[in-house]
Amino acid sequence: MKCDKNLRIIGCIALALGVSASALAKEQIKEYNLERIDIYADKVVKDKFQNIVTEQSYYRTGGDVDVVTSEEIEKKHYTTITNAVRMIPGVRVSETGYRNNNYGGGYAYSDQIMINGDPRVIVLVDGKRVDNTVSSMGSGTSSVNAANNVMLDKVMDINAIEKIEVIKGPSASVYGADAVGGAINIITKKGKVQNRGTIDISTGSWKKHNYNLSYSGSAGKDHSFKYVVNASRQMSGNTHYKDGQTGKNYEYGNTDYKEESTYVKLENDFDKNHNLTFTHSFNKGISGYPYMAPDYTVPFKEAFKYPGHIPPQMTDIFDPGYRNTFYSYVVTGGNYHKSNTNDYDLTYTFNKENGMESFVRTYYNTRRYGGYESYYTNTWPDETKYPGGIFNPDWIAEHYRNTNSPSRWSQQKNKGIQIQFAKRVGINDIITSWTFDQSRFNSINLKGVNAGTTVSKRDSITGYVQDKIHISDKWELTPALRYSHYKGISQKTPKGAVTEFDNSNVTNITPVLSTQYAFDDTFSTYASWTKVFRPVKQDDTSTTGTLINGPLENEKGYILNWGIKKDLSEKTNVNLNLNYTDMSNKIASLSLYDPDTGLENNYKLNATQKKKALNLGLTHQFDDHLTGAVNYSYVHDKTRGKNLGKYQQNIDKIFNTTGSNKVSSGAIDQIMNKIVPPNQYTVELNYNNRQFNANLSELIYSGCSTETFTDKRFMVTNLNLNYDVKKDMTLYFAVNNLFNEAYQTKYYAHTGKGAYPGLGRNFMIGLRYKF
Repeated sequence: MKCDKNLRIIGCIALALGVSASALAKEQIKEYNLERIDIYADKVVKDKFQNIVTEQSYYRTGGDVDVVTSEEIEKKHYTTITNAVRMIPGVRVSETGYRNNNYGGGYAYSDQIMINGDPRVIVLVDGKRVDNTVSSMGSGTSSVNAANNVMLDKVMDINAIEKIEVIKGPSASVYGADAVGGAINIITKKGKVQNRGTIDISTGSWKKHNYNLSYSGSAGKDHSFKYVVNASRQMSGNTHYKDGQTGKNYEYGNTDYKEESTYVKLENDFDKNHNLTFTHSFNKGISGYPYMAPDYTVPFKEAFKYPGHIPPQMTDIFDPGYRNTFYSYVVTGGNYHKSNTNDYDLTYTFNKENGMESFVRTYYNTRRYGGYESYYTNTWPDETKYPGGIFNPDWIAEHYRNTNSPSRWSQQKNKGIQIQFAKRVGINDIITSWTFDQSRFNSINLKGVNAGTTVSKRDSITGYVQDKIHISDKWELTPALRYSHYKGISQKTPKGAVTEFDNSNVTNITPVLSTQYAFDDTFSTYASWTKVFRPVKQDDTSTTGTLINGPLENEKGYILNWGIKKDLSEKTNVNLNLNYTDMSNKIASLSLYDPDTGLENNYKLNATQKKKALNLGLTHQFDDHLTGAVNYSYVHDKTRGKNLGKYQQNIDKIFNTTGSNKVSSGAIDQIMNKIVPPNQYTVELNYNNRQFNANLSELIYSGCSTETFTDKRFMVTNLNLNYDVKKDMTLYFAVNNLFNEAYQTKYYAHTGKGAYPGLGRNFMIGLRYKF
């Protein structure tokens, strides 16, 4: 069907769904119907402001938003959520280079997701936050920042996902006052009227095998009961990589893994406004845990300077044998990590009005991470008895693979209740939502003199009131207020000692003002001003970091966000987003040398931050079969430590700066900006022709510092091919890192450059059958 160009996009959608034009004209405010949008689950639908419409668009208030659909996940063969979002402009993945299950615990060995250069990103499932207010799952020591709220790939099986919304900047403020970088909202699949199933089996490099079975449908005469069931298994042997310092290919010892996931969603529609939904998400995994890749530029003998243990002085990164000695003990000790996730959710929706839902929800989440860690305890054998040098993964696996039971667990528990009311009053769409949450963090030592469970807990009440005012057909203005109350964190050890953390009992109100305006059907703009607030968590005050400028303060500041969306023609679209963050207090983390002891240590500190981010994207449809997209993202961080004292002199010594080049007081950003690639480009070409589909993507990091990375620029190419053998059967082939690029996206001073290599070239071939 063809729509007149002067008719609003939302009108076209309504007409396509069978709504009469005359009825539409009577409405002052155009809207979309969520039930009918479900028909277009795999299609990209936009509203009059050129925002991509999803089942939960009413939460948003305009801004830079990208959506990954289930169709895109299938065609590009993403096996993790991290892989699905890494090509989105403004999203950066700082990864360790292997599949880990680590609960960060103050170490550098967890992946981080950053939006607009900021790791303070919240993650939601169907609009419900899945983080813990006591402790951050994705915690990790780095010179970048504090921590992510969650480990993204442990949230849910990607095969159960309908869409992934990546909301950049303060347009995500309704999800939380601490969404400084933005939010990732995972929308799960719903059962359809027709019963359908999918079997997906693939195999590839490094003994990698993936299996997935999903089935969904409905029951009852009126199809009021719907269900989705999904089960997956992923496994791999040791991965491989190309070393950026030697240019050679190596096997990455102790990087094998196996994960299993299930997802169940049951829904019953009592009528068009009343619904009961139950979901259960389960994931368990076990993986080898190497901590880092070895340094092949260091002579073999340097790794055995201190046989039997690692003395304290080896934490000095100027000791060339430290990294290899640490790696040797970890790998020969057979270190591994386990994870276990169980999330339950029960939601009763009691009203649906103009795309907005009123509901009451209760949830219970548990996440457990742990494993066996043998470093500092294993004695390395005589090198003459070990063939092939210290980095022979096959020999290590045969002689040292650990079968010991776990030595520790880190466990998070959340339970709570959420109530939301939504109502249209005249030209106002009003939503208020309130959540009471009880968060617990249990540190469980199973062995040794410290055996027992240390329990940390915090209760919180958070809520917001938002009014989306439809001033006219072309203009929306959305003021909002967020309320956050965090009870003080308390910790109790196995011996009964109780600790109350300072500054953790806090109440805060943060205002938000957003607007968006459509000049015409092809051109729109948006802007927002947001106050942000993130409370101090237990990880921030962890003993693994030394506080160098007084007790840590809660993070707070404001963000300005502005952008435009313009159709240059029927086939070409451009999108520009500018983001400015001004934090009066930020919790930073740095690896520096103590001028008194001469040893490297991790330091937590209060700082100010002024950060600029830019995202620029261009999409073009060449013809009926070929489309392309080019995107550019830039981030520059200006962070200043407060009252650094003697540590400022240490910062100056690191850079050896004098005279006009001297580092200004507290300029720790000169370290921070060197460990994150400042420029990121993404290029994509998609080709569709009946039975055949192909996608070629290029991810480019440029402007990298050679003090922290092995090259100034990295170019990673992926290729995906799909061929429909028949209507319900698809054969596919995927190659990641096609040209076997040696690259890294993470740096940590403690381990040096090249310690976290990206995966080398690998392929996968598979078959998907729908029935």
